[in-house]
Amino acid sequence: MITALIRNIDHLEGNIIMKKKVLLFALSAALCLTGCSNKYKNMADDQMQMGNGKVQIPEREEDTGKVQIPEREEDTGEVPVPEREEDTEKEESDGKAAITCRVENPGWEYYFAGEENTDVKEYCALHLLSVEKLAEDAEEWSREKDSWFTENGLDRPQFPYSAGTYHYELTNGLFLQISDAGTGKGKAEFDFSEFQYADVYKEEYSPYVDQHIFYAKAENGILYIAVAHNTYADFCPHTGYIMALDLSDGHVIWKSEPLMNNANSFVVAENEIICGYGFTNEEDFLHILDKQTGKLVLQIPLDTKPDYIIRKNDILYVQTYNENYAFEIMRGSAEESEKSTVEAEKKEESAFMKNYDGEYEKEIILEGTSRRYRMVVVDAALGSRLYGLIKSQDDGRTWEEVSLDPFNSQLGMAVDFTFLDDKIGFATLAHNGGDNADLYITEDGGNHFEPVAIEEKLFALPDGTEYTPYDYPQMPYESNGVLVMLCGQGSDGDYNGGDQEAMAQYQSTDGGHTFTFQNLKRL
Repeated sequence: MITALIRNIDHLEGNIIMKKKVLLFALSAALCLTGCSNKYKNMADDQMQMGNGKVQIPEREEDTGKVQIPEREEDTGEVPVPEREEDTEKEESDGKAAITCRVENPGWEYYFAGEENTDVKEYCALHLLSVEKLAEDAEEWSREKDSWFTENGLDRPQFPYSAGTYHYELTNGLFLQISDAGTGKGKAEFDFSEFQYADVYKEEYSPYVDQHIFYAKAENGILYIAVAHNTYADFCPHTGYIMALDLSDGHVIWKSEPLMNNANSFVVAENEIICGYGFTNEEDFLHILDKQTGKLVLQIPLDTKPDYIIRKNDILYVQTYNENYAFEIMRGSAEESEKSTVEAEKKEESAFMKNYDGEYEKEIILEGTSRRYRMVVVDAALGSRLYGLIKSQDDGRTWEEVSLDPFNSQLGMAVDFTFLDDKIGFATLAHNGGDNADLYITEDGGNHFEPVAIEEKLFALPDGTEYTPYDYPQMPYESNGVLVMLCGQGSDGDYNGGDQEAMAQYQSTDGGHTFTFQNLKRL
């Protein structure tokens, strides 16, 4: 009896000792879980585990703020984190551990924590290439919205996705996990819950103003991320942000002004972020932000809200609520960008294009692209024609005007043309029933063609008379890095057997503006 009582007392004392040990361990762990460290950063409010790549947030009613750690005189340094098997699994091959932290919100206005580089920067200019109106029928509208991605070879940005070297996953709208796209190893986990509700909003619309992450892209150690809600800015004006974070510790480098982005994607370009914002009964824009500071450089008006903004090579594809745009990305200073044809104001469709019936004089396809060009007859009189140039960005499904007077009102009886790329091209206008022709060059994609200078080569007839039989230029082409052109005799040519026997071969060393005679090329 006495022996059993002693055992019970010993057992009770053991439980008390064990509880004290557990309490001390919990206090040590709480000290380790404060803030974001380079070794292993944990959220201040919630524990997160990366074992399966998913953020696990335990729901706790008692979480009302950050963990409070009592001050103790004996605290003279960092409390060591107990080694755990899962910590080892998070180690990268270079020895650096993935980070996990709660991102601090610097406020609801523009914020910049760095020092601005005052060097002159070149920002992109956007030249409108095409705009296609989507169908009004709901079913057809939905089909066209989806087919836009496949027709242009674009990936639809939606979580989870991989972009560049990273893979991105989203949990509960505000918890972002970043891993290596190749190995799958975790890189970072960020909690953006401080951005969920802004400081100002209309109380009756509170269920609609919770914000979430729309898109994210990491590059060169910087994470660019978009956060917004899905309702009117009038209900909650502090929305639609782009932010830049240091990927190594999660601190905010800059935060844009509000109403800069609520598109489902944005583009990280050389010196800028291309994003966009809009909503029903609100103004709709593409925005160009300075990549280093997040400041607005340029606004480009659109008809409706941008949904997707995707770059492929030097073409920027933008899908809005009811239109598909294609822009050419060009480089230039901020001042040049504002003065250029960067604004997406659509050209007033000419009467010719409104009534275009598909007829054309000649069509070519730019090799390796879905771009087609057509020379069309705009006007005709006494056997001569005024030609215009139109083009298609989608293999001929839709057509747009390039210029209805590319030859500066010069007429011809027939036309031939080619493009070496989307800027440089050549054309000939035939005269006198096809006896001779003039050669033209364009360097702006066909908006304007200028005459080419061709060296006059004299040949002697049997009676000693000299003349120039080779006066009908063919289309120039590249050969061994130079431009070569063959020139025939036209419909009246019978000199030395005509074009069946030989043509005059010319060469250009100034990009096609002048051609000099080389020799006769026997055929």
